[in-house]
Amino acid sequence: MSSPINVSIALVLNDKDQILITLRAKDADSFPSTWEFPGGKVEQNEAFDVALIRELKEEVNIICINPEFWFTREDKKVHLHIFWVRQLEGEVQCLEGQQAYKWVDISHLTEYAFPASNQIIIEKIQSLANVSIHKV
Repeated sequence: MSSPINVSIALVLNDKDQILITLRAKDADSFPSTWEFPGGKVEQNEAFDVALIRELKEEVNIICINPEFWFTREDKKVHLHIFWVRQLEGEVQCLEGQQAYKWVDISHLTEYAFPASNQIIIEKIQSLANVSIHKV
C-alpha cells in the first residue's frame, strides 16, 4: 500500500475575520468546481510550513508570514496539515486555473460545496465561532 499524500492547507484570514476560499477549475482532476482552502501537496523532504508558503505563492500570489500550525486530519490516502495564516503580503490572484476566489464569513462556509475531506475542517472552524479566532 502506498504512503498517504501530505497536503498543507491554509486558513487565510483577512482583517475582517473572513476566510479565503477558491473555486477549483471545471476541468480539475479531482473535485472539479468545488470550493477549497488554498494549499497543496508537500514535496518529498519538504517541511509542511515550507510547502504551505510555496503553494500560496504559486496558487494565489500571496506571501504568508508566520503560518501557525493548527491540526492534522489523517485518513488512509491523505494527511491534511492545517495552518492559520493571519499575516500576508500581496494581492490575491487565481494563478492555477481556479475559477474564482472569495473572502467568506466563517458562519457562511457551509453555503459552499467543499470536498468531503474538508467538512471536519469547516466544523472545527465554526466551533470557534464563540471564541476569538485570533487566540487559536
